[in-house]
Amino acid sequence: MTNLVLSKEDQKLISNLQTLVTQAKQQVKTQVNSQISLLNWQLGQQIQCHVLNEQRGEYGKQLIKQVAKHLSREFGKGFSEKNLRKMVQFYQIFPEQHIVSTVLRQ
Repeated sequence: MTNLVLSKEDQKLISNLQTLVTQAKQQVKTQVNSQISLLNWQLGQQIQCHVLNEQRGEYGKQLIKQVAKHLSREFGKGFSEKNLRKMVQFYQIFPEQHIVSTVLRQ
């Protein structure tokens, strides 16, 4: 395979294409991170409302462990009991979804 000598215009085209690909990849990462953050908030909200607000005590702790096992089995890493508790904390710090959504858009 021979190396082509590219004109300055061709080099500029390649540079522009590389920029487009890089920007698109960054936008995808940003959107994925936003959606994951929103999902984590929603999971924290559900756990808080279903388990902890009803003050189920020890049963609630066991239920979170069971939820963690089921979600981990179904979806893999990221749903450990520790992570679920962090999701609840996230919800407790930002209890209003519109605040979380606004922050994630920025």
